[in-house]
Parts: sequence; structure tokens; C-alpha cells
Amino acid sequence: MAQWMGRKRSRNVARWIGRASSRICHNQLALARENLAAVTGATGADLDAMVRRNFNGFLGTMADYAWCAKGGSERLDTCFAPVGGSEHLHAAQAPGRGVLLVTGHLGNWELGAPHLADIGMKLTVVTMEEQTPELTRWRAEYRQRHGVRTVAIGSDRFAFVEIVKALQRGEAVALLVDRPVPDAAERVQMFERPVWFSNGPSALHKITGAPVLPVFMLEQPDGRYQPSALPMVVMDTNATGHYENTQRLADAFEPVIRAHPEQWYQFARVFS
Repeated sequence: MAQWMGRKRSRNVARWIGRASSRICHNQLALARENLAAVTGATGADLDAMVRRNFNGFLGTMADYAWCAKGGSERLDTCFAPVGGSEHLHAAQAPGRGVLLVTGHLGNWELGAPHLADIGMKLTVVTMEEQTPELTRWRAEYRQRHGVRTVAIGSDRFAFVEIVKALQRGEAVALLVDRPVPDAAERVQMFERPVWFSNGPSALHKITGAPVLPVFMLEQPDGRYQPSALPMVVMDTNATGHYENTQRLADAFEPVIRAHPEQWYQFARVFS
């Protein structure tokens, strides 16, 4: 339905649906409240209002995702501001080697990959398999229309090999790291609390030497999303295991989440 509306109207409808469904999503909202309380220290009515804004913001990003599904690159382009921190992106790619773009459930991560491909980046996205094979295929086809390749981890035993090959070809590989699969998780600290982060970037860096670059797609006051690259995370290739490098990754994420807690769309328990 959102595909046939204007962007503003589709986002308003999404927010209306959010208000109507808030009781149905009680468990998810309770977990978002728990996470946001840990990040911000907010309590009571202030925390309640933050959770509502968080949920409405998430629905807005999903409305944009649906709205862009049939509109192609022209429609997608209207949702994005120019890249911030482009010097970090250029520095990471300068040697002509692959680069790991690490992001989290912040802003509109789903639209970020198609947009980066539209502006010239050769990109592979690593994702977990969806609840159904049909949804996994639909999302992969969505990305493919913009030239983005998808590697779904789960049942494919050779997924890790495909990711390494993409990096060795000099491509960018994007992956979410703040809600990892159990067998690729490292228990680190963020906001002075234990949290699970993906150790995939550390493992891939050790194998390929690819630089690790945090990139986020945060919504701006004008409603557009800005792709923002941070400086490369310095990884220790001699570290034993993956804890130290994964902690460095969490350290890079913490100030971004602290500055934009309402755009951290985590409806699962994060802190252990």
C-alpha cells in the first residue's frame, strides 16, 4: 500500500498503525523500554515518550522501505542527504582492497545498501535468513534491483567463504553487528553493561586484512537519511581471539547510540 502513496502520507499511515497496534506489540515495546533506559537513564513519563517516538520512528523507516520498493533509484535518492565522513570511506577504499562496512539497527539500515550501490559502491550485504524463504528472496531481489548482492547466513555452509571472496575481489561488505547469531557473538561492554556483538568483523579482518568502517544511516531533521562514515576501527591482527577487536567495535558504536537513542531500533533484549 505504501508504494502507491506519497512518502509523507505513507509515513503518517505507518504511525497511525503504530498507535493502533501498540498493545499488540507490548512485549517488543517493553524490551525497547529496557534498552533505552539502559542507554539514557530516562525513567517514567520521559521514558514512555521516548519509547513511543522510537516505535513511531521505526515504523517510519519501514514505510520508507516499502515506499521505495517500486520507485527505483529516483525515489530512493529523494530519501537521502549527501554522504557525511566521505573522507573516511575514501581512505578505507583507497588501497583498492575490500572494506567491511559495519552498522547497527540505527536509522534506516535497510535502505542504506541500495543507496550506496546507487552512488557507485560495489556492495555485498550479509544478512540472516528471514522467517520464511519467500521473505529472504524478496529482500534479496529488492537489493539486487540496485546491484547489491545478498549473502544470507544460516543454512548455507559456504556463506563465510562467499564473504571472504567478495572482500578479496575488492568489494565492500556490509553487516549488522549489534544483534549477532549465537555462534558468532562476543560478550563485550557497552554503556557499562555486558552486551553481545558480532565477532564477524574481527574474524574477517584477520583473514583478509580488510579495514573495518562504521557506517550509519541516521534520519535528519528534514526527514532525509544521511549516510555517515566514522574513522576506521583500528583492529589488532595479533590479538588472541576476538574479544579485544569486538570491544573496539562496541566502543565506536556507543557514542553514536548515545547521541541518537530514539533511532536505535532494538525490540529484543540487548543487555545481558
